Amino acid sequence: DGGEAGDGGSVASRRLPERQTGMDARDVAPSAAAATSGNVSAVTLVPARIAVVVIAYNRPEYLEQALSTIFKHHPGGDAYPVYVSQDGPNDKVKRVIERHGARHLVHPRQPIHFGPSTPIYLVRKPGYAYLSVHYAWALNTIFGEPERFDGIIILEEDIEIAPDFFGYFSATAPLLSADASLLCVSAFNDNGQPDHASDARALYRSDFFPGLGWLLTRSLWAELAPKWPNETGFWDDWLREPPQRRGRASIRPEVSRSYTFGKKGTSQSQFFDTHLGRIQLAREKDAVDWAHEDLGYLLKPSYDARFAASVAAARVVSLREAMRPSDDDVRVLYSGPTQLESYATQLRIMSDLKAGVPRTAYKGVVTLRIHHRLVYLAPRYAVDQDITKPIRTP
Repeated sequence: DGGEAGDGGSVASRRLPERQTGMDARDVAPSAAAATSGNVSAVTLVPARIAVVVIAYNRPEYLEQALSTIFKHHPGGDAYPVYVSQDGPNDKVKRVIERHGARHLVHPRQPIHFGPSTPIYLVRKPGYAYLSVHYAWALNTIFGEPERFDGIIILEEDIEIAPDFFGYFSATAPLLSADASLLCVSAFNDNGQPDHASDARALYRSDFFPGLGWLLTRSLWAELAPKWPNETGFWDDWLREPPQRRGRASIRPEVSRSYTFGKKGTSQSQFFDTHLGRIQLAREKDAVDWAHEDLGYLLKPSYDARFAASVAAARVVSLREAMRPSDDDVRVLYSGPTQLESYATQLRIMSDLKAGVPRTAYKGVVTLRIHHRLVYLAPRYAVDQDITKPIRTP
């Protein structure tokens, strides 16, 4: 949602869904696909086959901060080669890249000439179009490198990462090969404020594409590239639309492994002070040994069954009661988008929908923590993913 510039206790230890035993990150591979629907990839993503790209433009001081955290936490060796894709020449940006030793790409930025039918908001904020064009060029370039990378972790020049960022992606990347119902893995939680995120080990499926530090596979790029919204911009909202997302979920953490610090950018500080600036980044004390975490519970059949059971078992309460401490997980019912927006405003979380999907929601349910226990904001009516389209039952 950012972009280029210029244009606890015993209750806290519970997590959802319950993890399976006997399976850790090394066991999640394409062989697990028998439990999922659709085709799966024959490629298991490994660190040496995943590049990192930092999309940059003209904020050298931001890029310095971003690259400092990336290389501070980088595992070294041949894992995760780091690229910076610079949108047009800028000597100050170039010097930052050279100082850190990242691989350097320079996009031949060209003026975009908008036609008379271009929406006025894009004419007023052309940075969104330039950013989208730059994204496509950078991804095409890196996927075309001789290494033939199987995936790319996409960051921007105003994003810093957590100490266990790379371990997180090493552990979760194989899920994308194992489960065709997954779109991507993201490091970001849109509702990751300290009041609402406390379990550093908890991961979730979400129907809302988070962005802000996410892993794109070669196969997904092959699907998206031919119809990428170059000059029309707003690539992230485009990806959230049904023709692109195709019902697929993203993996997200409860405690974010990425944080955007950029108040100056294409979005012109939109949501920063009220929401994005309040997101909690996982610190050293939150670091998880992801290689030994059981992640099989995130595969769709297991997750869906446990998720439905956990939501159904949660005690139904009012929002006011949910905001008071208690020892059990609770469920707050909403009657439609308007009431959910009211709840979100009271909780100080982002209230907007994208393609009818609330931020972080899975099957219409927004999961967050209040006083360290789980709270489910759940629809009173049956939905698939789009809460504006109730499922009519006979």
